[in-house]
Amino acid sequence: MSANREHIVENRILSVQNPLSLRSVLEIVVFTIVLAFVLKLCVLDAIHIPSPSMEPTLLPGDFVLVNKLVYGARITGIPFVRTQNGEVHLPGFRSVERGDVVVFEPPVAAENDPITRSSLYVKRCVAVSGDEVAIRNGDLFVNGLRASVPETPVGGLGEGDNTAPVRVPKAGDRITLTSSNYSVWSHLINGEGHAIACTESGTVLIDGIPEKSYTITQDYLFVLGDNRDHSYDSRSWGFLPERNVLGEAMMVYLSFAPSGGVRWNRFGSIVR
Repeated sequence: MSANREHIVENRILSVQNPLSLRSVLEIVVFTIVLAFVLKLCVLDAIHIPSPSMEPTLLPGDFVLVNKLVYGARITGIPFVRTQNGEVHLPGFRSVERGDVVVFEPPVAAENDPITRSSLYVKRCVAVSGDEVAIRNGDLFVNGLRASVPETPVGGLGEGDNTAPVRVPKAGDRITLTSSNYSVWSHLINGEGHAIACTESGTVLIDGIPEKSYTITQDYLFVLGDNRDHSYDSRSWGFLPERNVLGEAMMVYLSFAPSGGVRWNRFGSIVR
């Protein structure tokens, strides 16, 4: 009898020492992997800042958390789910606003750049669809008012940097097409999924059909780097489709100086 009791006690001790079965461990591992995948897909992502274009807000060597939930995550390639453009857009809390530091995929007009075409961009949204943007002697004006946005102490838009007022395209806007403004709108129309060309006689063709006007189907943004004298942005490649935005830069969670040292003072810095 005593031997049986000892055997039972021994089994109980073993069960306490090994409370998790192999199946339980596998379930925990799978759950953790799935949770991490869902978080990266829909909630948070992380990017590395390679250039000084957003100084002083973001420095080269910063690692930044991206809030994908705020604008609504855009998910592509979901198995067994068919959508018109191959993408599912989850509902967000709000749209992109002026002043937001946004992380986005480069538009069609910027994809020819050999250095950055495979990278995500980080810039500040200074104007949203329907706004009028102009640059006068290096000063930024939005809807006729001088815009107060962060910039490098030694930066600016550059002396003599001027552009005529231009409306940031909004879904439903109808634009006139001519041979003279073909180069202005060709990348945008191409990015909306159409083949556009201009004949030697000056006729603009969209999907092979002569057109004198075009109706915009998406909303767009105008974005700039805070270090504007050293930024490749909307001044170079035009308007950013709002659908290209992946999320809002939220917080610096790690930072390394170009020299290799750790910038401890930047850990936990909120991006504003």
